Order: sequence, then C-alpha cells, then structure tokens
Amino acid sequence: MLSGAYYYVIRQQRRSKVCTDAEAVYQYIQAQFKKGFSEERIKKDLYRLDWKKDLSHESLEEESKKGSIQDQGALVLRFSLGLIFFYQGLFVKIIQGIQDVPISSSTIAATSHTTAIMIGLFQLVFGLLLLAGLWTRFVAALCALYLTQVTMMVTITGSPATDTILLLTISLTLVILGGGDASADRYVGLP
Repeated sequence: MLSGAYYYVIRQQRRSKVCTDAEAVYQYIQAQFKKGFSEERIKKDLYRLDWKKDLSHESLEEESKKGSIQDQGALVLRFSLGLIFFYQGLFVKIIQGIQDVPISSSTIAATSHTTAIMIGLFQLVFGLLLLAGLWTRFVAALCALYLTQVTMMVTITGSPATDTILLLTISLTLVILGGGDASADRYVGLP
C-alpha cells in the first residue's frame, strides 16, 4: 500500500518534470499510514500540493499541519452542533414537550404533541450522528435544510433569528469540511 502512494507521487512529479526530495515524500506517506489514513486519502492530500514547486520536508510538514487545523476545526464545529441538536432534541422537545403539551381529545393538541416528539427525535438522532461523526456531510446538509425552514419561520413571526443563522452557518461549513479525521466517517471510508 505504501509503495502505491509513493509511486503515484513520483509519477505525478515526472509528468510535471519537477524533482522532489524522495525521502521526504516517503516519510510523509509513511507517517500518514501510521495515522491510519487510507491510500486514497493520502493521494488526495498529495494531489492538492503544488506540483510546480519542489516537495521538501518543509512543504510536506506545512501541508500536514494545514490538514490537521481543518480537522480540528471540523471537530469543534461538529461537536458544537451535535451537542446543541442533542440537547434541543432530548430535553427541550421530547421531555418538556411531553410535560407541557396536555394530551386531550383535541386534534390540534395531539398534532402539536406528535410534531414536537418527531422534531425532538430528528434532533436527537442527528445530534448523536454528528457527535459520532457518522455521515457528517449528509447529516449536516439535512440539518441545514431544517435550520433554513426554522429561520424562515422565526423571521415570519418577527423574532430575531441570529442563533438559527449561526447554526445554519455551522451546518453549511460541515457540509464543506466533512467530519475531519476524528470522525467515524474516516473509519467507514466516507469523505
């Protein structure tokens, strides 16, 4: 596996007629494998590098740091959004929803009670998926759609929607970044 990624780099270098520090590339690939990255992920990271300039220890270390900062940012955003959705789903919608909505023969009360439970389950499950980092981009996209609807409903009533807009921005950022390296997506093989 290690040789496949290494020869990929050398092949790309020959196409662009650039000479690299082969030992630096080999050590970088070896370090990435030790971290648990797949060969495809390493090729994707190396493909992002500028083939017009020489690859040296410094440029590879800089690329490695850049990836780790993005992964750390994705982890913080993923945990923040996941905790908010989990809390909102479990405590606000499900527990308080069951206590606050009186169960009566009225269709409106039953419908609002059922809706609160369904939204609570949605937020609870998606909060747990975000915390685990499983299907991060898909879940973040669904959360963004949900938050877009919530933002429109809040602004129709005339209330400020800054908190929902912030959560919507976090969701869209996670759609772009993905779950990062510390997510279950990496172990499943999802981008």
